[in-house]
Amino acid sequence: MLSLLSEINIYIPHSEYEVGAGGYVDIYLQAAFEPERSASYFIELKYVKAKASSALIDRKAEEGAAAMRRYLASDTARSAKHLHGYALVFRKDRCVRRIACHQTEIKD
Repeated sequence: MLSLLSEINIYIPHSEYEVGAGGYVDIYLQAAFEPERSASYFIELKYVKAKASSALIDRKAEEGAAAMRRYLASDTARSAKHLHGYALVFRKDRCVRRIACHQTEIKD
């Protein structure tokens, strides 16, 4: 996925991007053009087995959302404009949960 995104030159994709004390976000899609006006994304990925229960999926979704809140509280995230955070839970090859955790607003 990252190699596909790097080919279209809309985003600069980063894998395991360090966000300071908050840890490492799985994927950071940094806007390649006009970052002060374009959206960027933090994406946290969680995976469950094919036969995972709904309770396990919910638990993984909350783990991902909690991690995303930590990442978005970092200095790296607070200094970015138009940053969107998502936690995604996959069962096999299908996204079964998507949690929008935060969006920073323009800081003037």
